[in-house]
Amino acid sequence: MDSGMVVTNVSIIDKKFYDKTIEIVESLYKADLLLAPYIKILDENEEYQNISVSEGRMALFTVCDLTVDGILIHSGIPLFFKYGGLVQVVNRKPLRFIELISYEGTTTPPLELFVRSNQTSIVKVMRTGSGVLPAAMREIVAEAREKTLKLLSTLKEKGWRGILALSAPNEPLLGVPVAMDRFGLCMLGGLAPGAALLEESVKVETFAPHCLIPIEEMKQINNLD
Repeated sequence: MDSGMVVTNVSIIDKKFYDKTIEIVESLYKADLLLAPYIKILDENEEYQNISVSEGRMALFTVCDLTVDGILIHSGIPLFFKYGGLVQVVNRKPLRFIELISYEGTTTPPLELFVRSNQTSIVKVMRTGSGVLPAAMREIVAEAREKTLKLLSTLKEKGWRGILALSAPNEPLLGVPVAMDRFGLCMLGGLAPGAALLEESVKVETFAPHCLIPIEEMKQINNLD
């Protein structure tokens, strides 16, 4: 996907962390821990849509996992929101969900709760291959599996990442049961960049999901200069 509207998360950061922010986002991208290869940055005193950046701050826009949901739904794939959770990763392999919150059980996005309570270790996964990632779990009807795989493959060719696991129909996904005649999809939470910055002691305020913006108004990570 290189045109159209995407849902973004917005992180407001102290401007003195600009270089650190870019370094972390680029490292996440290289480690396949960034959902999409696009970001947008606003400088202090700049305005964009309903975001205005105060003196001494900057804003980082990254693509939210809801964008992937939107792409699948728009393609006619029936998708069910199940959980936001934490996935344990060992040697770069996602093993199991260690925490889950049902979307039906909370008014606050589950992943936001995990990130705010410092339960992620994305930077550790990036550097050592093991740690805990924020992740979203969806269920999709079994007959749409081939179509889903094809779409995800197309996104991957365009530099999109972050699909952690897919289950077979009627099989558990990373230890979580899946409803009859459905399969499970687990993807990295779009909040990962904000969470990684927090882990590195960067003061950051992340709003998720925040606004719809044209992807053409974002920059590709490998083309930031």
